[in-house]
Amino acid sequence: MRGGCPCRAQRERSDDQTNGATDHGARRAHECVLYLAGCVGSVALGPEAVKGQTPDGAVEMHEVQAAYIGSGSAGTGILSVRGVQYPFEVGGVGVGGLDLSTIEATGEVYNLRELGQFPGT
Repeated sequence: MRGGCPCRAQRERSDDQTNGATDHGARRAHECVLYLAGCVGSVALGPEAVKGQTPDGAVEMHEVQAAYIGSGSAGTGILSVRGVQYPFEVGGVGVGGLDLSTIEATGEVYNLRELGQFPGT
């Protein structure tokens, strides 16, 4: 196997076969799901991922999202690291929807070795 999902190697070996294609496709999908589940299974998520660690900083963000056929969002925030506050902006565009909402978020920042790891600062 050359890396990545094991079903890729299986697919490359079976491209010339036409018998049982439906069964083989389902089998490949199943193998990929099992492979990904095995990779993710050993990774801690949520609060368990940072249990016992000291936060490197904090973040506060305010954003407005609007959608009508097209969609867009814009907002600002503050990243606080080692007693210094760094302002940042967020934004994006999309397609579809009918919505108007605001987001207010705060949180702790972990594993921030250097400021450049945080996009927008």
